[in-house]
Amino acid sequence: CPPEVFTAQMAAMAEAGVEIFGGCCGTDRLHIRALAQRAGEEIMPASPHPKYSDLLPCATEKNCFFLDPAVDVGEPIPCDDRLESRLEELAEDEGAVISIALQSEADLDCFADCQYLISGPLCFVCDDAALLEQALRLYQGRAMYDGPLPEDALLPLTLRYGLII
Repeated sequence: CPPEVFTAQMAAMAEAGVEIFGGCCGTDRLHIRALAQRAGEEIMPASPHPKYSDLLPCATEKNCFFLDPAVDVGEPIPCDDRLESRLEELAEDEGAVISIALQSEADLDCFADCQYLISGPLCFVCDDAALLEQALRLYQGRAMYDGPLPEDALLPLTLRYGLII
């Protein structure tokens, strides 16, 4: 559908409590631009439901998760030739936090190839802000971060990609 049709029901959805808007298959930059413009002009999101107000909202491509801020992200798994099998094993524990270590550009290719297997909240561990941003561009969800990067390097990523720090 054209961008105008895509955004026509946004106000009604926001009134019903929808807080996250976006696109998937069939949307392009024109749809997202119309979405952002319409949201800025006429959408007033509902207040967060009290049940979720103190929780961290994470998401995969298909599922939303609300986590306690004290969640343990566990040991990160490396992006290597075993990432696919490790993610398949973790898929059995649906909802468990998946922590992935990023150390190089090659890790991004591996992550991009395997991200469809992520079935729980994702936490990136990385000490390179540019590499982290590239991973956030690839990821079809909302991720957390755990690592040594300073807050001033992370704040732009929270605004741009919804990164949870």
